[in-house]
Amino acid sequence: MKPPGILSMFAAMTWWLILVVWCAALVAPAATAMSAFTGLPAMEVTTDRVEAFFGDDHEAAGRFVAGYVVHPVFQASARVQTGCAILALVLLVLRRGAPVGRPRSISRRLGTTAAMLAIVTFAWYLIGVLPSVETALETWRGAVNSGDREAAAAAYAAFDPWHRSAERAVQLTFAAVLVAVIAGGIASAPARSDRR
Repeated sequence: MKPPGILSMFAAMTWWLILVVWCAALVAPAATAMSAFTGLPAMEVTTDRVEAFFGDDHEAAGRFVAGYVVHPVFQASARVQTGCAILALVLLVLRRGAPVGRPRSISRRLGTTAAMLAIVTFAWYLIGVLPSVETALETWRGAVNSGDREAAAAAYAAFDPWHRSAERAVQLTFAAVLVAVIAGGIASAPARSDRR
Protein backbone atom coordinates (compact mmCIF):
# COMPACT_ATOMS: atom_id res chain seq x y z
CA MET A 1 0.00 0.00 0.00
CA LYS A 2 1.32 3.44 -1.01
CA PRO A 3 1.97 5.73 2.00
CA PRO A 4 -0.09 8.94 2.08
CA GLY A 5 1.55 12.17 0.90
CA ILE A 6 2.17 15.20 3.08
CA LEU A 7 -0.89 17.02 1.75
CA SER A 8 -3.08 14.01 2.47
CA MET A 9 -1.70 13.73 6.00
CA PHE A 10 -2.20 17.47 6.60
CA ALA A 11 -5.78 17.25 5.29
CA ALA A 12 -6.51 14.26 7.53
CA MET A 13 -5.06 15.96 10.64
CA THR A 14 -7.02 19.13 9.85
CA TRP A 15 -10.20 17.07 9.36
CA TRP A 16 -9.84 15.38 12.75
CA LEU A 17 -9.08 18.70 14.43
CA ILE A 18 -12.20 20.26 12.87
CA LEU A 19 -14.41 17.41 14.08
CA VAL A 20 -12.95 17.42 17.60
CA VAL A 21 -13.33 21.20 17.94
CA TRP A 22 -16.86 21.01 16.51
CA CYS A 23 -17.82 18.34 19.06
CA ALA A 24 -16.33 20.45 21.88
CA ALA A 25 -18.23 23.53 20.66
CA LEU A 26 -21.47 21.54 20.86
CA VAL A 27 -20.78 19.89 24.23
CA ALA A 28 -19.46 22.96 26.09
CA PRO A 29 -22.69 25.02 26.03
CA ALA A 30 -24.79 21.97 26.86
CA ALA A 31 -22.61 21.21 29.90
CA THR A 32 -22.67 24.88 30.94
CA ALA A 33 -26.46 25.01 30.60
CA MET A 34 -26.95 21.83 32.66
CA SER A 35 -24.78 23.25 35.42
CA ALA A 36 -26.27 26.76 35.40
CA PHE A 37 -29.92 25.76 35.07
CA THR A 38 -29.68 23.30 37.95
CA GLY A 39 -27.19 25.10 40.21
CA LEU A 40 -28.40 28.71 40.13
CA PRO A 41 -32.08 27.98 40.91
CA ALA A 42 -30.98 25.66 43.74
CA MET A 43 -28.92 28.52 45.20
CA GLU A 44 -31.96 30.83 44.84
CA VAL A 45 -29.95 33.28 42.76
CA THR A 46 -31.81 36.41 41.68
CA THR A 47 -31.17 40.08 40.86
CA ASP A 48 -32.77 43.28 42.10
CA ARG A 49 -34.08 43.97 38.62
CA VAL A 50 -36.29 40.84 38.49
CA GLU A 51 -37.16 40.28 42.16
CA ALA A 52 -40.42 42.20 41.79
CA PHE A 53 -41.37 40.17 38.71
CA PHE A 54 -40.64 36.68 40.10
CA GLY A 55 -41.38 37.36 43.77
CA ASP A 56 -40.90 34.17 45.81
CA ASP A 57 -40.49 31.98 42.73
CA HIS A 58 -36.76 31.41 43.23
CA GLU A 59 -36.74 28.57 40.70
CA ALA A 60 -37.96 30.82 37.87
CA ALA A 61 -35.69 33.69 38.93
CA GLY A 62 -32.68 31.37 39.05
CA ARG A 63 -33.46 30.01 35.60
CA PHE A 64 -33.85 33.53 34.23
CA VAL A 65 -30.46 34.55 35.62
CA ALA A 66 -28.93 31.27 34.34
CA GLY A 67 -30.00 32.28 30.85
CA TYR A 68 -27.75 35.33 31.09
CA VAL A 69 -24.86 33.13 32.28
CA VAL A 70 -25.05 30.60 29.44
CA HIS A 71 -25.98 32.96 26.60
CA PRO A 72 -22.39 34.11 25.86
CA VAL A 73 -21.26 30.48 25.79
CA PHE A 74 -23.90 29.65 23.16
CA GLN A 75 -22.87 32.71 21.14
CA ALA A 76 -19.20 31.67 21.25
CA SER A 77 -20.22 28.13 20.29
CA ALA A 78 -22.06 29.43 17.21
CA ARG A 79 -18.97 31.36 16.10
CA VAL A 80 -16.68 28.34 16.55
CA GLN A 81 -19.14 26.07 14.76
CA THR A 82 -19.34 28.52 11.86
CA GLY A 83 -15.59 28.24 11.42
CA CYS A 84 -15.71 24.44 11.69
CA ALA A 85 -18.54 24.16 9.15
CA ILE A 86 -16.75 26.40 6.63
CA LEU A 87 -13.44 24.55 6.99
CA ALA A 88 -15.18 21.16 6.78
CA LEU A 89 -16.97 22.19 3.60
CA VAL A 90 -13.73 23.45 2.03
CA LEU A 91 -11.95 20.18 2.87
CA LEU A 92 -14.85 18.09 1.56
CA VAL A 93 -14.74 19.97 -1.74
CA LEU A 94 -10.94 19.97 -2.08
CA ARG A 95 -10.59 16.29 -1.17
CA ARG A 96 -13.77 15.20 -3.00
CA GLY A 97 -15.20 13.70 0.16
CA ALA A 98 -13.97 13.10 3.67
CA PRO A 99 -10.16 13.35 3.71
CA VAL A 100 -9.80 10.26 5.91
CA GLY A 101 -10.36 6.61 5.21
CA ARG A 102 -10.00 4.26 2.30
CA PRO A 103 -11.40 5.51 -1.03
CA ARG A 104 -14.77 4.05 -2.02
CA SER A 105 -15.35 2.50 1.42
CA ILE A 106 -18.89 2.57 2.78
CA SER A 107 -17.66 4.07 6.07
CA ARG A 108 -15.96 6.94 4.25
CA ARG A 109 -19.13 7.66 2.27
CA LEU A 110 -21.14 7.57 5.48
CA GLY A 111 -18.69 9.98 7.11
CA THR A 112 -18.94 12.36 4.14
CA THR A 113 -22.74 12.21 4.19
CA ALA A 114 -22.84 12.80 7.96
CA ALA A 115 -20.46 15.76 7.67
CA MET A 116 -22.62 17.29 4.92
CA LEU A 117 -25.72 16.76 7.06
CA ALA A 118 -23.98 18.51 9.98
CA ILE A 119 -23.07 21.46 7.73
CA VAL A 120 -26.58 21.78 6.30
CA THR A 121 -28.25 21.42 9.71
CA PHE A 122 -25.94 23.98 11.27
CA ALA A 123 -26.58 26.39 8.37
CA TRP A 124 -30.33 26.00 8.96
CA TYR A 125 -29.79 26.70 12.67
CA LEU A 126 -27.53 29.71 12.03
CA ILE A 127 -29.65 31.35 9.33
CA GLY A 128 -33.18 30.08 9.90
CA VAL A 129 -33.47 29.59 13.66
CA LEU A 130 -30.88 31.54 15.65
CA PRO A 131 -31.89 35.09 14.57
CA SER A 132 -35.49 34.44 15.66
CA VAL A 133 -34.32 32.89 18.95
CA GLU A 134 -32.16 35.95 19.69
CA THR A 135 -34.94 38.42 18.83
CA ALA A 136 -37.59 36.58 20.87
CA LEU A 137 -35.18 36.16 23.80
CA GLU A 138 -34.39 39.88 23.93
CA THR A 139 -38.10 40.75 23.77
CA TRP A 140 -38.86 38.37 26.65
CA ARG A 141 -35.97 39.63 28.76
CA GLY A 142 -36.99 43.23 28.15
CA ALA A 143 -40.56 42.53 29.27
CA VAL A 144 -39.39 40.70 32.41
CA ASN A 145 -36.88 43.42 33.31
CA SER A 146 -39.57 46.09 32.93
CA GLY A 147 -42.04 44.05 35.03
CA ASP A 148 -44.65 43.76 32.25
CA ARG A 149 -46.22 40.35 32.93
CA GLU A 150 -48.58 40.40 29.96
CA ALA A 151 -45.84 41.29 27.48
CA ALA A 152 -43.51 38.74 29.11
CA ALA A 153 -46.08 35.95 28.73
CA ALA A 154 -46.62 36.81 25.04
CA ALA A 155 -42.89 37.09 24.41
CA TYR A 156 -42.17 33.73 26.07
CA ALA A 157 -44.93 32.10 24.00
CA ALA A 158 -43.11 33.35 20.90
CA PHE A 159 -39.65 32.41 22.21
CA ASP A 160 -40.36 28.84 23.37
CA PRO A 161 -41.09 27.25 19.94
CA TRP A 162 -37.95 28.82 18.47
CA HIS A 163 -35.93 27.61 21.45
CA ARG A 164 -37.21 24.06 20.90
CA SER A 165 -36.29 24.27 17.21
CA ALA A 166 -32.80 25.42 18.20
CA GLU A 167 -32.44 22.46 20.57
CA ARG A 168 -33.46 20.02 17.82
CA ALA A 169 -31.02 21.60 15.36
CA VAL A 170 -28.14 21.40 17.86
CA GLN A 171 -28.96 17.76 18.71
CA LEU A 172 -29.12 16.80 15.04
CA THR A 173 -25.86 18.62 14.30
CA PHE A 174 -24.13 16.86 17.20
CA ALA A 175 -25.44 13.45 16.07
CA ALA A 176 -24.20 14.08 12.52
CA VAL A 177 -20.74 15.21 13.68
CA LEU A 178 -20.51 12.18 15.97
CA VAL A 179 -21.42 9.84 13.09
CA ALA A 180 -18.76 11.55 10.95
CA VAL A 181 -16.18 10.90 13.69
CA ILE A 182 -17.15 7.24 14.13
CA ALA A 183 -17.42 6.56 10.39
CA GLY A 184 -14.08 8.28 9.79
CA GLY A 185 -12.45 6.17 12.48
CA ILE A 186 -13.81 2.95 10.98
CA ALA A 187 -12.83 4.03 7.45
CA SER A 188 -9.30 4.86 8.65
CA ALA A 189 -8.72 1.42 10.20
CA PRO A 190 -6.33 -0.67 8.08
CA ALA A 191 -8.03 -3.12 5.72
CA ARG A 192 -7.39 -6.83 6.36
CA SER A 193 -5.20 -7.00 3.28
CA ASP A 194 -3.06 -4.14 4.65
CA ARG A 195 -2.50 -5.91 7.98
CA ARG A 196 -0.78 -8.85 6.40
